[in-house]
Amino acid sequence: MENKLFLNQNLYGRKSILEARMDYKKLAKIEIEEADGYWICTFLQCTYGLKRTMLEFENYLIGLSNRVRQ
Repeated sequence: MENKLFLNQNLYGRKSILEARMDYKKLAKIEIEEADGYWICTFLQCTYGLKRTMLEFENYLIGLSNRVRQ
């Protein structure tokens, strides 16, 4: 569970998550699943450490989501 990031589907769209994963492909392998109204992002093979990569990914995703809504 430590390598999983749970993102509420009401806040984050599939398009933004897939775009963020593509942008992060050189930094980590990120698998995406859907369950109970959440996107579950599993982080593997992180170049800059698991916690840092997960936090930066979420921050990047927030920026993408805000851009898409405008």
